[in-house]
Amino acid sequence: GAIALTLGLEHPDRVLGLGLISTGARLPVAPQLLESTSQSATFHAAINLIHRWAFSPNTPERLIELASRQMALTRPSVLHGDFLACQNFDLASRLTEIHQPCLVICGIEDKMTPMRMSQTLVSCLPNASLETLANAGHMLIIEHPQQTAALVSNFLAGLK
Repeated sequence: GAIALTLGLEHPDRVLGLGLISTGARLPVAPQLLESTSQSATFHAAINLIHRWAFSPNTPERLIELASRQMALTRPSVLHGDFLACQNFDLASRLTEIHQPCLVICGIEDKMTPMRMSQTLVSCLPNASLETLANAGHMLIIEHPQQTAALVSNFLAGLK
């Protein structure tokens, strides 16, 4: 989302529309995530915390286990760097400059980028619409791949 928003601002001539999934204009990171991802000894605790916050309580445990295994393959420094970049990201004051159509999709149960962040995007972006998914957290693409893909596909089909 941060990359897409930045692209929309910096290269508007190359962007027909933006699909913004589980994101916000600011991406603050919980201090315990920054701390636990900064050290190899606490990295697995960080992954467990991420998955408690990132998935809906209705997500099958097996799906969460598979995602956890995949994330565990990431070097701690990479995940920590990603969270530092998120922590320092803030385009809130520039959202009104993005005039391309934007589709904002969020899971109602997202604790990583709560729905209020999506609502802020929609209220500040001049040409945005919001779609919410029930029984979904931050990992929409994993939790509800067909529904998410259909929303994006319909959005893209409407771009001219």
